[in-house]
Amino acid sequence: MASHAKPPTWVTILILILAIPIFQLPWLMGETGSDNPAHTLVTIYPFYVILSAYLAYICYATRPLVSWILMCLMVLSHLSMAYLALNPIQP
Repeated sequence: MASHAKPPTWVTILILILAIPIFQLPWLMGETGSDNPAHTLVTIYPFYVILSAYLAYICYATRPLVSWILMCLMVLSHLSMAYLALNPIQP
């Protein structure tokens, strides 16, 4: 079933570094006001990042490719949230 093997230390550090942009949430909330349709995406964003980081950590021992895909998706989501904040959707 599930393997209890831990991923290498460098993978753990990489996952933590990729999760650091979650601390830009106050800036994102300020840039997308509550009347903006993108506000829902910004609200869900930290839960997505935490869940992706956890799943990337857990699955590295058995499925490293899935872990790398999750890490790449985290990077893309950070970029898309920054773009969304800098170029807001006009209602």
